[in-house]
Amino acid sequence: TPYDGQLRLQAYSHLASGALGVMYWHWHSIHNSFETYWKGLLSHDMEENAVYKEACIIGSEFKKLSSVLSGFKKDNKVAIMVSNEALTANGLESKPVQQEIMELVIMMLSVGSTMHFTK
Repeated sequence: TPYDGQLRLQAYSHLASGALGVMYWHWHSIHNSFETYWKGLLSHDMEENAVYKEACIIGSEFKKLSSVLSGFKKDNKVAIMVSNEALTANGLESKPVQQEIMELVIMMLSVGSTMHFTK
């Protein structure tokens, strides 16, 4: 189960890397067959849940920011590397660091900042 904000972090990360959109494998969790334990946006009870609500937030944000969210290409000259092993060695969690990075990118885009990712 993703933590709060994790799907948003991944969605924006994919767009920043040049993806043209984000899709999810299953609308709802499969009730039987080989993929019974693969989770969908909705769980087996077909009720709205945190994952579904986060996907709705992502869709709403993408709609609002669509004019500045397309056409990214990246040119990695500097990287920020966060190691789960290094963070957990000191008793820290990676979640707050990842959320802070995501919020910074969203804030910059929402105020009209231009971000260039080139290939």
